[in-house]
Amino acid sequence: MSIDERTVLVVCSDRLFRESASAYLEQQGWRVWAAADELQALVGISRSVPGAVLVLEGLDRHKPAALVRQIHRRWPLVSVTILGSFPVDGAEVLLRTATASQVIEALERTAAPSPHPASEPDGLDREGIALLRKLTRRERRILSYLVAGLTKGAIAERLGVSEHTVRTHQQNLHRKLGVHSRLELMRLASLHGLLGSQDLDRVV
Repeated sequence: MSIDERTVLVVCSDRLFRESASAYLEQQGWRVWAAADELQALVGISRSVPGAVLVLEGLDRHKPAALVRQIHRRWPLVSVTILGSFPVDGAEVLLRTATASQVIEALERTAAPSPHPASEPDGLDREGIALLRKLTRRERRILSYLVAGLTKGAIAERLGVSEHTVRTHQQNLHRKLGVHSRLELMRLASLHGLLGSQDLDRVV
């Protein structure tokens, strides 16, 4: 099933908050549907896969983590952004005090791209492009920094995020690309022409 990168699923148990957030996102050019809990969310994603999932108030502390695990197991390309206080592996977590523009920015940079044909950047083989298409834009950007030799701290500073967020994205890279260390990641990048490429985050 194809992914619609301009569609976001809003998950929030508070009806008024859910509706107001959905209305705002629609004003920003997103196609939105909503779910009151994690079960409704999973059912909704199974019917039409969104580019992003936004989890807002109302779920218990441990439910967002369980929801993220379910989403990544069944739809690994779908990104999840959470407005909350606790770090969740595999998701971008924004503080509850985040502004609406910060939420939009997070969705824009992490939404899974729709797969469609693209020209092959110089140096990349077809398998390399296939691997990159498994990744979100943010993951491709971090991959390009990793293969360029940047540290987690340097990447975090360049992207304006925490080192924990970079570490989470790197773990997602390892999982999606089937590697277990940065050394294996570098070998894979070398094998498929990813080293030194300036086009990693433009491949869709």
